This record gives sequence, C-alpha cells and structure tokens, in this order.
Amino acid sequence: MAIALREYLPIKTSLAYDSGITWNEFLGNIRASYVLAKEKWRRRVRMRNELITLSDGDLRDIGWTRAEANAERRKPFWRA
Repeated sequence: MAIALREYLPIKTSLAYDSGITWNEFLGNIRASYVLAKEKWRRRVRMRNELITLSDGDLRDIGWTRAEANAERRKPFWRA
C-alpha cells in the first residue's frame, strides 16, 4: 500500500510551489540533504570507533579522559 508522496507531504509541496522551484528540484533537495546527513552519521560512527581505540596517553594528548571517550562512544550516531 503505497502513499503518494504529494499526499504524504502536503506542507512540503506547498512550500515547493510557493518558492518557485519544480517538484523534482524540491525532491532532489530532500535527497541531497539525506545523503549529506547519512555521510555525517557514518563519519561520526567511524570517528567514535577510532576514538575508543586510542591509548590513555593519546587521549591525554587531545585533552580527553577514558571516561569521556567511553561516554562519546555510547552516544547514538545521530547525536552530536
């Protein structure tokens, strides 16, 4: 059971038409935003995984403690 995107996002469609862009441009902007967010989330996960592998000395060099690194690692990928 598919819902037409125009029916699902009525506010977004009116914004698209009010701003003078076409529906395809509007959807392209949404897709581009999603791709950028996904890349940011992947980068965040990768950095947090690398952070947890650092030694205590390396963490001291960057001004972090092991507890701070562990707390950062436990955060969900969407949270900055």
